[in-house]
Amino acid sequence: LPMAISFVGAAVTWRLIYGFRPEGFGTNIGLLNGIKSGLGLSPTPWLQEKPWNNLLLMVIMIWIQTGFAMVVLSAAIKSIPDEIIEAARIDGASEWQVFRRIIVPSIAPTIAVVTTYMVINAMKVFDIVFVIGNAETNETEVIAERMIDWFFLSNHDGRGAAIAVILFLVPVSLAICPSAHWLDHTGGDVVRIGGAPLLTLYRRPLEGWGGVLQGLGHSGEDSFLETVRNGACGHFTTVLGPGSDPYHG
Repeated sequence: LPMAISFVGAAVTWRLIYGFRPEGFGTNIGLLNGIKSGLGLSPTPWLQEKPWNNLLLMVIMIWIQTGFAMVVLSAAIKSIPDEIIEAARIDGASEWQVFRRIIVPSIAPTIAVVTTYMVINAMKVFDIVFVIGNAETNETEVIAERMIDWFFLSNHDGRGAAIAVILFLVPVSLAICPSAHWLDHTGGDVVRIGGAPLLTLYRRPLEGWGGVLQGLGHSGEDSFLETVRNGACGHFTTVLGPGSDPYHG
């Protein structure tokens, strides 16, 4: 649901939650201060408490983006072949080893995409800070707000344009670098779990595996990965054996 709300709407909602009125200016209607008043405590000017006010603004962004990240990462986890995880458990891998050695490497490209998306959103955020108000006084000013101030209000066109260029180049760089990295890193790997080799799909090249693949009856990387996709992890574990791990010597 938060993803369906604009940043402005989310900022207005959370401004009511963080709301504070000094003594003599009416009753505090903010949710947090209402809870504190109900407990017999004095209200707190949440958005003026430094440096905690910056953390409270981050909470708004986290609240908005958590649903998106959860859906994308959940879909990536469900796309991992069950045969690989079952083979790991048969070979004696604990749940933590399955998570660290199989699940995380398998969804690493998705993690990179989600992280890049979140960083880009954090860099270009403006609405939340602007709607909350008093950014300079509360020391919560962000780069986009400084650009607006310099370019449109302070008559510093050059400085505002420079920030605009930075806000364009940095997100583009963040979007391109992970894509180029993961595009060149596809292949397989062998890891050792519980003393026995286990074949998993890592995102790294199959350098030095030519002789091993031919010895297993595979003409190349494509044939090797196709066998893995067909659920033949047990075959490789049996052929390689506990003492013939080509990756760990």
